Amino acid sequence: MEDCVQFKKCSKNHDKNLFCLLQILLLNNLLLCKIRFCFTPHPPFLKKFSNINNMANQNTTQKSLEKQTKQSQHIITSTPFQSLNALPNSLWQSQCVLHKYEILICGGYKKRDCYSYHTLKNEYKFICEYPNDVALWGHCVVKLVDNNKNSNEITLLSFGGDYKHTLVMKYMSVWSNENDENESNKLKELNNHNQWIPFKDNDGNPIQIGRDYDNYWGVRAVIGGSNNHLLFIAFKDNNISVFDLNTFQFIKHSNIPTDDLTGLSIEYDEDDNTFQFCNLPVCKSIAVFSHYAYVCINDVILFFGGSNLDVVSKSVHKYSIRENKWMTFQNTLLSPLGDCVAILSEDNTYVHIIGESTHVKTQVSELLSEEEMKVEKIVNRDGKGQQNKLKKDDNVEHCFFSLRKLSTKKKRQRKETNKQARKDKKKEKNKKWMKWWNQREQRDKTEIIQKFKIMSSEQFRVWLLSECKWKRIITKDDIDFICFSIDFYLDFVIPNQGKGLLAYVIIDEIKKLIKMKELTFEELLRQSYNCLKLEHFQKMNNEYLKLQLVNMNDNVIESDKDVTKEFETNEPTFKITWIPFQQLIIIGKTKTIKNALVIMIAISEYMDKTLRNLPNVNEKDVTNFKQLFEEELKYDFICNPSPKMTKQDLQSFFAKLNANYDLHENTRKYDGLIVIICGHGEDGNVFVTSDGKQVSIDKIRSSYNCNEMESFKDLPKIFIIDCCRGENIPKSYELTMRGKEIYMDTRMMAF
Repeated sequence: MEDCVQFKKCSKNHDKNLFCLLQILLLNNLLLCKIRFCFTPHPPFLKKFSNINNMANQNTTQKSLEKQTKQSQHIITSTPFQSLNALPNSLWQSQCVLHKYEILICGGYKKRDCYSYHTLKNEYKFICEYPNDVALWGHCVVKLVDNNKNSNEITLLSFGGDYKHTLVMKYMSVWSNENDENESNKLKELNNHNQWIPFKDNDGNPIQIGRDYDNYWGVRAVIGGSNNHLLFIAFKDNNISVFDLNTFQFIKHSNIPTDDLTGLSIEYDEDDNTFQFCNLPVCKSIAVFSHYAYVCINDVILFFGGSNLDVVSKSVHKYSIRENKWMTFQNTLLSPLGDCVAILSEDNTYVHIIGESTHVKTQVSELLSEEEMKVEKIVNRDGKGQQNKLKKDDNVEHCFFSLRKLSTKKKRQRKETNKQARKDKKKEKNKKWMKWWNQREQRDKTEIIQKFKIMSSEQFRVWLLSECKWKRIITKDDIDFICFSIDFYLDFVIPNQGKGLLAYVIIDEIKKLIKMKELTFEELLRQSYNCLKLEHFQKMNNEYLKLQLVNMNDNVIESDKDVTKEFETNEPTFKITWIPFQQLIIIGKTKTIKNALVIMIAISEYMDKTLRNLPNVNEKDVTNFKQLFEEELKYDFICNPSPKMTKQDLQSFFAKLNANYDLHENTRKYDGLIVIICGHGEDGNVFVTSDGKQVSIDKIRSSYNCNEMESFKDLPKIFIIDCCRGENIPKSYELTMRGKEIYMDTRMMAF
């Protein structure tokens, strides 16, 4: 898509009943748009009528199109072209916009100069340059429509290209009277006129048109919509998008079903946000070319020149939308032209063709027949003229009123009901797959987006249905909705992440606003810590507390998925709560225990009648600990065989254990010690045996410290105490000094 776009309003008068029909003709890298304004209280009928009037036969097959092309192609004698003053600088792949009697020429391939050509004076004037950091190659320039502005001022939008940019220029004519020129220049400087500046939204934020992965080299666009607020963008790889200039957001991304031998008429339904495509025949002599100039006059499209690799054409072609016919003029251009631009003059009498340094013009009357010229007079009238046009074709009139007659009130109601049902169904599907997308982990999203970007539409469809891990739940009818969810994420979520995601954090009943850079739990936690004061950190340190985030329903937030779900609400709010945690103290190196010795003393039966038996110790605790340490961790597990154990039995048990397992030498190379004590306890941190006698727990522990058992000096030691000890407060660890080194026995104690 290499050349600038022209479109023309067919009527300047319109009111609340105005219905806008946008038609786009795509032809071998060509985007051309015509907007028709018609008065009617029944827009659906007008749409049907316009399809018949301008889109020819929508059901024509490719085979019949080729046949029709052969029959409709004619040869017409050449027409005269007048050579005009050459451009001050050679501008290849330039973009041009008409403003009254001026043609604004905006840059070219690696050329930043912008000029105004006065069609009456046949002279050029320099306007400005693109900024130094902008590299032009295949960019696009369109004129924004603003009915409230002074007619002496227009706004140009420049965007795209191989190196994307998005700029605007408020232009005021450089052809001022000499007396007013100095004052006019001062005014332009104060108001940033006649210079390219960044395109910004209503809040002053820069707007970039185009996603990062969109290839905007050779991009072409037209302005349309019911209020001239939609930018229709066609770009490489058969893509078309719709950008809302009021909301500064994309509202539609779609693919164009075309190839090099097929033209398209495209109708856009603004209410349903849908495209309809209709195939059109293409003349073979132009199908091999691209990079040509083109202009639309009434129902006729004129094509000038074109190129195909090293071959450059000087031919002129004409396509009649109304008659669906192609015609060829022979050798009409003075010289072959490629990457050129065609512009219709303000009074619709001349077509200007500009390419590199060449500038020629020709009269419209030389290219259009008398019948084609008459159409303009009818179209440019008021509403009465519109009625005359409708009567011009009897077949069209008959079809139009037949449709109107069939559209009874009941049918209209049924149509509206069906339309609403389709909308509701589509909305539910979108909601379903948006939810599905939001539930994906970030790494899954990254994988899907990567596939979405590098694969063609067909490859991505095959991957979703046949290869991805969700293939069993995805059907072919779901593909469009999944793509919509991804587009929404790329267009709105990621850009908003860059600007900051707003949420609230409540701490000590005070609500604070935070701005997150990304939608992750880590970022939420980071911003929550930024809300803390010194007193909060002191509280955490003194009371061994840690921060926990919950939502307004007191559900714990602990993952990216939880955070994303909360941001589905209008005002995501989180509360900071405090929970205790076991402080972990590590002195020296961290070790992994692979070969530990586990000693368990479990007493569940007592001869002393004042102590009740503990059946769960033998039936559950021993079984559970044995399964954990012996069966799962493969540690040596030693436990007293009898549920009864006197004080003497206990002392004998430890003596035999130390001897049989040679613990003083640690010949079995144990790298850790775990001691478990289950039973009754008493005040003074003591353990009660079956005969009612007491054994000091501290003495059991100290028998394995580095002084008593030097072979265990570097081993981590864990003591699990499951017995009551009255009002005595146990110590979590105790340090033993040995020279200048500190050795620590760590214990985990349960009560």
